Amino acid sequence: MVLELHKRSERTMDTILQEIKRKAPFYVPEWNAEDNEDFGIALSMIFANMTEIISNNLNYAPQKHFVSFLDMMNFSLMPAQPAKTALTFVLSKAASENILIPIRTQVTAESTDNTPVFFETEKSIIATPSHLVCI
Repeated sequence: MVLELHKRSERTMDTILQEIKRKAPFYVPEWNAEDNEDFGIALSMIFANMTEIISNNLNYAPQKHFVSFLDMMNFSLMPAQPAKTALTFVLSKAASENILIPIRTQVTAESTDNTPVFFETEKSIIATPSHLVCI
């Protein structure tokens, strides 16, 4: 099973700092967030830098740790299920009677990377040499 982990956060230090400056007037109206000499900007830069580091670490967390975290949170993985596809069997022109295709008959299909993908029938089927005359 391959579990693709997508980035949890795309935010960088600059975007976090811009968000702090944008929200500052609503939370701390007495602070001038545009003054680069202010100690608040220095604290904001430290916070933004640390948040970016934590965000990057979360984005690159190994898969097994992520699955362990989900397990700890009582999330369960869906059980593996076999792939299914519709199959068409074509009889040779010389076939004149029905042919039994037994259960678990294995067939292959080409994948995008040119490796064979194996399928097998779920039940026995009968292939018939009949022709479609009218719909």
